[in-house]
Amino acid sequence: EPTRGVYIATAARFSVPTEKVLSFAGPITYGGELTKLGAGCLALGKAQFSDAGAAPTDTPVANANVLTVTEGSVSANDKDTFAGVATSFAAGTALCVDLDATDADLLAYGATFTKEGTSLAYADAALKVTFRGSAPEGEKTVAICTVSAEIAATLKLDVQRKVGHCVAVVTPRTNDDGSVTYLATLAKHGLMLIVR
Repeated sequence: EPTRGVYIATAARFSVPTEKVLSFAGPITYGGELTKLGAGCLALGKAQFSDAGAAPTDTPVANANVLTVTEGSVSANDKDTFAGVATSFAAGTALCVDLDATDADLLAYGATFTKEGTSLAYADAALKVTFRGSAPEGEKTVAICTVSAEIAATLKLDVQRKVGHCVAVVTPRTNDDGSVTYLATLAKHGLMLIVR
């Protein structure tokens, strides 16, 4: 059932093979730590929280809302996929943006890292950002992520520059609440010669 969620009681591991995407549209209820393994992409739904099996709550629970990306990439199916989650990316891993997403909030804000209890850590010099889905035929702007002012002060992004025949250019947008949204504009640039 596409709307059914996932509950993580203490610890869970998802391993996604190379060039595959394992996608959850329903909510992910954290009661512990989720570890992402494998070179593929894990696409997650909205984050919810639970304390010792209690009913889901909107409030993050300390040390019970952890996402560790050890291999491959993770992607957001909802703008609140990482809201309130302590997310860490190992060296060589990435945040993946779905170019085929249709959710208006996700397109406007990307994955949000603004809620109380949210943290974002990455082992490389910058958070690697990749894209999946169809490269646009014309110009297209998608939100990569929205972060709190505190996270924005030190955040560095290493964005995949070429997507199909398009080049990605990243610009920050400061929102009314002080958070910062990083936007990627993908467009065809330069001269293209096709010789047959």
